[in-house]
Amino acid sequence: MGSTPVGSGNRLTYTEVHAAIVGVAVGAIAAYVEQHGFPGVGVALAALFVGLALGVDIGGRTAAGARTLRREPWYGLGGFVFAGALTLAVV
Repeated sequence: MGSTPVGSGNRLTYTEVHAAIVGVAVGAIAAYVEQHGFPGVGVALAALFVGLALGVDIGGRTAAGARTLRREPWYGLGGFVFAGALTLAVV
C-alpha cells in the first residue's frame, strides 16, 4: 500500500491492510446480526473468525482470505473488535 502509520517508520503491507478490512467487515456483520435477533449467527460468525485468525484448522483447502488472516491475525482481530464495538454502540 505504501502508507505509513502515524508515529512509525514501518510501512503497512497489502496483507496487513487486507486482514484489517476483513476483520472490520466480519466484526460489523457479526455485531449487526447479533443486535437484530440472530445472536446464534453472530456468535458463530465471531467464533469462526477468531478461530481462523488464531490458526484453528478447519480441514481441506484454506481460502485465500483465511490465509491472509493467518498471516496477520492481530490486524484482523483488531479490526474485528473495533468494528464490532462500534456497531454495538451505534446500532
